[in-house]
Amino acid sequence: MINKKTTLYCLAFVVCSQAFGQKYDYNWIAGMHELPGIQGYNNVVIHFDSNGGYELDTLDLGMNIESTVASMSDAAGNLLFFTNGCYIAGSDGQVLANGDGLNPGKIHDWVCGKTGYVSPRGAMAIPAPGHDHIYYLFHTGSQYDPVRKNVFGPLYYTVVDMSLENGKGAVVSKNNILLEGDLEPFTAVRHGNGRDWWLMIPHYNSNQYDFFLVSPQGIQLRQSSTLGPVMDCRRIGSSVFSFKGDRLARVQNCKVLICNFDRCTGQLSEPLTLNRPTETVGGGGAAFSPDGTKFFVSSQAQVFQADLTASAPQLDTAFAWNLYWGISMQYMQPAPDGRLWINHMHRTNYFTTIDHPEGWGNTLGFQAKGVNLPVFSVRTLPNIPNFRLYDFSESPCDTLGINGPVSSLTAVGAQQGITEYPNPAFDHLTFQTADAFTGPGEIWIWSSMGSLCIKHSFSGQLNGVVLPVDKLAPGIYFWEIHADSRFRKSGKFVKLD
Repeated sequence: MINKKTTLYCLAFVVCSQAFGQKYDYNWIAGMHELPGIQGYNNVVIHFDSNGGYELDTLDLGMNIESTVASMSDAAGNLLFFTNGCYIAGSDGQVLANGDGLNPGKIHDWVCGKTGYVSPRGAMAIPAPGHDHIYYLFHTGSQYDPVRKNVFGPLYYTVVDMSLENGKGAVVSKNNILLEGDLEPFTAVRHGNGRDWWLMIPHYNSNQYDFFLVSPQGIQLRQSSTLGPVMDCRRIGSSVFSFKGDRLARVQNCKVLICNFDRCTGQLSEPLTLNRPTETVGGGGAAFSPDGTKFFVSSQAQVFQADLTASAPQLDTAFAWNLYWGISMQYMQPAPDGRLWINHMHRTNYFTTIDHPEGWGNTLGFQAKGVNLPVFSVRTLPNIPNFRLYDFSESPCDTLGINGPVSSLTAVGAQQGITEYPNPAFDHLTFQTADAFTGPGEIWIWSSMGSLCIKHSFSGQLNGVVLPVDKLAPGIYFWEIHADSRFRKSGKFVKLD
C-alpha cells in the first residue's frame, strides 16, 4: 500500500540528470523492519521520475537495511532487484532463486538475522556490457578486527540473470572473489567507449588503486596504480568519480586526494591533496558538483566545500549542522533529481540534501530535512555510478558510438530538414525548417552528460522559433523536437560564453 507520495520538480534551467533511457538508478530502497507492526518500522521505495521528482512508496518488503544497500532498475526505470548485503530480493520483495547467503562469514552470521550487512558503500549493481538481462552486483565483505573493529574485504561479484524464473530473475553465480586484502569502499565509472566500465578499489593504509575492466569478455584486473600520498588516516571514507568521469576523489577522516583520470586508459595522474580541518569528526562523504568545479566532503556535523578552479584549492566550511545534538551526517550520493543526498549515522526519518550543488556557501540550498521519509532509516544510502555518462566524441575511445547522444544526432536533424543557427551559439538559437513543421511541441535541450536543461514550448510554426540559451554553461548540447507526444527530430550545438 502506498502511504505517502511526494513529488518535487526542477526549474527549467536546473540540471535534472535524466536522459535517453538510462534509468538504472531510478529506484532506491531504505527502511528498517526490526519491529514489525510498529509505525515507522517498514521499507520505502524512492521512485525517481524523468521530471526531476520522486515518489515515496511505503512497502512491506520485510528487509532490514543498514550500511549496505543496492538496487537495480532496467533502462526504462522499472525496479528489478535490490539487496541489503545479506540476500538479493526481486521487485516483489521475495528472495531471488539462489539469492541468499551473500558475504559469507562471521559478520554475516552475526548481523543478517537482525539487521542488514554492515559494509559502508559496500554494494553496487551495473548491467553486464554486451549481455541482455545479465547484471553484476559488486559487494564488499567485512571481517572483525579487535583493534579496528571492522576491516573490509574481500571484494566479491555476484551475477543475476533476469531472464530466468519467468522474468523474476535468479542468481546464477555468487560470492565470486574478485580481490582480497584490506580494502576501502569501491566506485565505478563508465569507460570512454560508452559501453564498458572501470571498477576502482583502493587499499587501506596505502596509495595503491586497483582497476578492473568490466567488458563483454567479463571482469579483468587491468592495472594497479600507486599515486599520491599513502592514505593512512584512522577512519576510512569513500571514493567517488566526478560526473564527467575525469577526476577521482578519495577521502578519509584527515585528508582528501583528488586525481585526474583517463577514461580510455584507466590511468590516474596529477594528484592533489586537500587537508581536512583537524577539529572534524568522521563523516566520510564526498561528491563533485555536476560541472566539476566544486568538491564536497562531509564530517558528522559539517560539510566542507573546495573550489577546484582556484590556484590552490582548500576545504572551507559550507555549513554546519545546528538542529540538535545526536544526528551525524555520513555519506553523499548525487540523485536523479539533481541534488546531493546525505544519509545519517543515527536512526532518522529523513535525508539531508544540498539542492544546488553548483552553488557556493549560502547559495547551495542546504536542507537539514530535505527528504522526509515515512519510515526510519539508519546509515543507508546507495553507492551509484553515473549511468548517464557516455562515450567521448572524437577521441581514441570513440569506437562504438552506442550509448548516448553523440555525433549521429546532427545527421538526424539535417536529414529531416531542420537546422539551428548560430552554431556555436552565445545567447540564443534560431530554428529553421525546410517544411511547414508546426506545433504544439517542445524543444528539449540536453547537456553532454545527459542532463535535461531546458524545455521550451512552441505552438505555431517551428521555423523562426528563437530559444534563449544564455543561462547554459559553455559546452556541447543536444536538442530534440517533441510533438504529438513523441520524439521527432534532433541535433547538437556548441554553447560559448
